[in-house]
Amino acid sequence: LDVINENSKFYPKAQILAQVINLKETNLSTAKSVLEKYFEKESSNPILLDTLASVYKELKLYKKAIEIYKKALEVYPESIYYTLELIDLYIDEKDYNQALDLISQFQNNNINCLSVFNSLARIYYRLDEKEKALENIEKYLNSDKNNAESFYFKGLILNDLKEYKNAALSIYEAIKLNPTCAKYYNQMAKSYYGLGNFNDALLYSKEAIELDSNEINYKKLAYEIALKTQNKNLIEIFEKQLKRSEAILKGNR
Repeated sequence: LDVINENSKFYPKAQILAQVINLKETNLSTAKSVLEKYFEKESSNPILLDTLASVYKELKLYKKAIEIYKKALEVYPESIYYTLELIDLYIDEKDYNQALDLISQFQNNNINCLSVFNSLARIYYRLDEKEKALENIEKYLNSDKNNAESFYFKGLILNDLKEYKNAALSIYEAIKLNPTCAKYYNQMAKSYYGLGNFNDALLYSKEAIELDSNEINYKKLAYEIALKTQNKNLIEIFEKQLKRSEAILKGNR
């Protein structure tokens, strides 16, 4: 892409494609700057629309991302992908009524698309209607047994409902599908903690920290579990880790 000359008619498209790489490498400010520059002239380019919206989403500029996907739907009104992305952005923006309205419209025309149940689960979870959230995530999982994030989300809901055994079963499925995601192990640790199995809880908690040593909440849970084991050596280890992370966090503020 870099060898395409600035005078070439392909140069704008090459620049847009280059920002897909910048997005993947989290060079978000560069991607944002370049894509915004080309937006007016290339506003029907689906790669530009999708990449710019994704950049805004990563930067938590949800209103801007919503504007881009609305524009994308004007150009490609039949796009299921753009509609689903817009629904999830309304949820991120906490505009649940707008999200529910769009889901209702979408379901009228796409009765066989079950992805909206995932979105409905997110909405009801945020509205603290856990049973409705669980009902919808189960509807989704009935159609897709290969979505690790949905198995994790089901486990998270079940943990909140104190159904720890079923939560552990669901999170185990998530880990099988994606064994490198730290939050899955942390959620499993919560399940075993709820079951009173502190040894296994600590094993999963350690794995979460190993996969993501920067997340202070994982260390807080590990320390809390260590206290339950009454093992002075473990308590000291996780207390030191937690204090070190707290000190770094304070220093970065």
